[in-house]
Amino acid sequence: MSKEATAETKPKKKRSKVKMIVLIVILAIVAVIAVSVVVSVVESLPPKESTFKFIKVEGGYEVKFAPSREDNGTGDRRIDVVVPAEHDGKPVVGIADGAFIGIYTLNSVTIPESVTYIGKYAFENCENLAYVTIMGNGLQTVKEDAFLECHSLYSIELPDSVESVGRQAFYRCIKLASIVFPAKVTKIEFATFFNCMILTNFTAKGAIESIGEYAFRSCTKLEFPTMEFAEGATVADNAFEGCTTLQKDPRFKPWLSQVK
Repeated sequence: MSKEATAETKPKKKRSKVKMIVLIVILAIVAVIAVSVVVSVVESLPPKESTFKFIKVEGGYEVKFAPSREDNGTGDRRIDVVVPAEHDGKPVVGIADGAFIGIYTLNSVTIPESVTYIGKYAFENCENLAYVTIMGNGLQTVKEDAFLECHSLYSIELPDSVESVGRQAFYRCIKLASIVFPAKVTKIEFATFFNCMILTNFTAKGAIESIGEYAFRSCTKLEFPTMEFAEGATVADNAFEGCTTLQKDPRFKPWLSQVK
């Protein structure tokens, strides 16, 4: 091959490399623009609305809350939720275990008459839950830890249909001021009202058969609990521990040594 021919081929190879580099740069720019457009479109979409997950159980469905990104936030946003009474033609009979656990933005919830139970830790750590409305007389059971650490819950009206309230159901509901236990609820379980510091008015419509350990511990505002004891009722020695303003009437004499 002549020197002239070799000299002609070298510039061609150099130009090919330059073209390749330019092409790669162009593709990279196009990719960056495409990603930016996709991100912009996604961010401009309306927020996903909260929904419920329906879990098939005996007699119908139980529900679990599926919050949107905004509903599960920690800002000033507050949401009010109405639990549906039916799904796919069948009743919603229960609030699932942990259904609303840790939903910081939850302000109020309305529970339909179709619901017969509130599951374990269903509303645990819903710090801003202030209002609970229970419709009708369908609810029968409030399970353990159901409203544990609901720091903003001020009062709740349990319908007469309720038969049992589980242990620690209202544990550290520090703003709970009053509550009435229906006649069918005859047992106050372990630490049910532990550290409910402003609980002033407690009423039991039925004769109480037992009060568990620490049931009212540190309920420092509890003064006039309205309750009657069934014959042979049992009360844990520390049931009223820390109830500093509890009136020392004859009903409580056996346990007043624990009231400090």
